[in-house]
Amino acid sequence: TTLPNGKNYGFQMNSMRIVANKKFAEKNPAAAKLFAIMKLDINDVSAENLMMQKGQNKPADIEAHANGWIKAHQKQFDAWIKQAKAAAK
Repeated sequence: TTLPNGKNYGFQMNSMRIVANKKFAEKNPAAAKLFAIMKLDINDVSAENLMMQKGQNKPADIEAHANGWIKAHQKQFDAWIKQAKAAAK
């Protein structure tokens, strides 16, 4: 949203949430926990959207983007998975 004059009149989205069927969440406590604790930086979401807009929008592209994000945020990702697995016990 940056204009030629250097001004940026855009704004960041406030929030996005994962919504799951209640029965699914009850049967899958690990997934429900993961959905509850995952938080992605809006800039990461915007970067993904831009890559897709520029043509990297095939399923293999999106999987590669996700794997790249996980690798770059491995410590956080591993902590989420650990908490999710603990919820299933």
